[in-house]
Amino acid sequence: MATRFYGADDVGLGAAAFSAFTLLAMFSHLGLGLGLVRFLPDSGKEGPHLANAVFTSTALVAAGFSIAFLVGLPLWAPRLDFLREQPLYAMAFVAFVVAATVSYVQTHTFIAILKAKYVLVQATVVLLSRIVLLALMATFFGAFGIVASLGVAMVLGAVIGVWLLVMGWPGYQPRAVVDWASVSSVAPFSAGNYGADLLIALPSLVLPLIVISSLGATEGAYFYMAWFLGHILISSSSYLGLSLFAAGSSDPGKLLLLSRNALVVGLAVAAIGGLFIFLLSEQVLLVFGENYAAEGAPLLRLVALAAVPAAVVNVYVGSLRVMKRISELLLISGLVSVTTLVLSIVLLQVVGLTGAGIGLGLGQGLGLVVVLGRLLATQEGTAPQRIRALLGSPNGTSSDPATAVAAPLRDERISESPDLSEERLLQAKSKRELRVTALICTLNEEENLAHLLLRIPAWVDEVLFVDGHSTDDTVPTAKKLRPDALILHQPGRGKGDALKRGIERAGGDIIVTLDADGTTDPDDMPRFVEPLLRGYDFVKGSRFALSRPMGKPQHRIVGNRIIVTLYNILFRANYTDLCSGYNAFWKRALTRVDLSGWTNQEEPLLNARVRKAGLNVIEIGHHDRGRMGGETKQPSLRQGSGAIRTVIRERFRG
Repeated sequence: MATRFYGADDVGLGAAAFSAFTLLAMFSHLGLGLGLVRFLPDSGKEGPHLANAVFTSTALVAAGFSIAFLVGLPLWAPRLDFLREQPLYAMAFVAFVVAATVSYVQTHTFIAILKAKYVLVQATVVLLSRIVLLALMATFFGAFGIVASLGVAMVLGAVIGVWLLVMGWPGYQPRAVVDWASVSSVAPFSAGNYGADLLIALPSLVLPLIVISSLGATEGAYFYMAWFLGHILISSSSYLGLSLFAAGSSDPGKLLLLSRNALVVGLAVAAIGGLFIFLLSEQVLLVFGENYAAEGAPLLRLVALAAVPAAVVNVYVGSLRVMKRISELLLISGLVSVTTLVLSIVLLQVVGLTGAGIGLGLGQGLGLVVVLGRLLATQEGTAPQRIRALLGSPNGTSSDPATAVAAPLRDERISESPDLSEERLLQAKSKRELRVTALICTLNEEENLAHLLLRIPAWVDEVLFVDGHSTDDTVPTAKKLRPDALILHQPGRGKGDALKRGIERAGGDIIVTLDADGTTDPDDMPRFVEPLLRGYDFVKGSRFALSRPMGKPQHRIVGNRIIVTLYNILFRANYTDLCSGYNAFWKRALTRVDLSGWTNQEEPLLNARVRKAGLNVIEIGHHDRGRMGGETKQPSLRQGSGAIRTVIRERFRG
């Protein structure tokens, strides 16, 4: 419609302004929409407050970015100076970017609350209204009419989005909320994904600006139509990756199956759609005019071909988001983006518009090579067997998705919900005649024991206390609450020594360690036992995989990040927490672990030695309710410095 109502120059300028508009919205959302996908499912009644805080903060950032963009137009996009030639245009542009940013975050909110149908409703309203507005504004606004048609539609979409949230999300009421603490709780996870999103979107949004600056507005119009149509196929697999991220976050145990399904669908759409566009590119572009078909058809063919490797890359990127493998996510996104952008800029000057298509194809092809190399390197068997395993063939290395995914995600996978219901878990436990021991080390925790002991599941066969010289009524209270409990009096000192003695004395095949201060929730025990029944040796807990721990001071959170980052670097792991006392393991597996010389740094020490022993480890998120009463036994500085020393010492110890 734009090519019918507007001249080619106006189409080129409007398309470039539209790309700048979208780029600003991409910068402004700060990745917080992806943070909502990750954290809203576990935020309970605080979810609406968190969503409103994110909406408000991203709107403020969008206003700031768009104003700065308009002020600096003479420097980075002088041809777009029409955006500020009238004060009304400038103010409208700022409002449009704010609305687009909020709409983008609303889309992720719909996915997070499992109302993906609202995405379709909102998008339909935006696109239909944009078509009508595009025709209405052609007579009055020129190139700005193309921008305004999208901007006004985005404002309408944001309003519709608020209405959908009010109608479909119990407890939600729209309000401006300035709560940087809530926003900062999801920001650390969002940061890496934000960087990856920007890298992925950068070529598509920057190249239209580069084309009009180097080749002119008319060439920009021809470029944009072919580039846009070809990217419909790439966008389909991109949204498959986003859906995989949402579904995988809700049920990580099915990540492998979900990834395979997404890969099959993505490749099918890319192959069939790509073949259609490749054969009929000129006919498709004739809808816009003969010049569009003549100039844009070669570019459209190349972009359509790039959709096939992009499908594999986008699905893999979605799985990386679920597993929180952010460094790998940034690496792959960066390689694809930088390769595409650099080659496109160089080749545009040499071969014209098709240079961007060649750059895109080579960028996505490089991403495909890296992804396949990563997948094949982490699967067992011959190359044909590994490829069949990745595609879900029953003749692959494993017929059990849970077992098949264990190898590539070893020491990195984060699971947040068990594959089995508690009833089925009990059936599996009974069938295999397994005994489970709950191991609790205590030291002056009299006031906290009731929060823990009264909630231990009935299917636990043995409750074992190791008391480290308590001076209060910890032992009598434990005997009163659990008369069946076995209580050991620790002759040595330190929690590490107590844990070692408990492991040696435990009568269960499976041992689950719990903290006596009430921070570990016994309701999470099935989540820890279930992976052991699927073949893992050791299940380590993470207080940060689900949400920020309750009542945890900021300095302890920062300290934990320093410790776990150091551990990840030295031991080539990808953990989110190193100091959680919630763990589960096969007792027989611990016979391969050195239990000598344990100190008060028992969690960092245990994780280091488990890693060095080569056990098959999975990290599980658990709810941290915060210490119920009393004070921690170790000062923060002493505990943090001791953990750092332990990690370094264990890494280089023979």
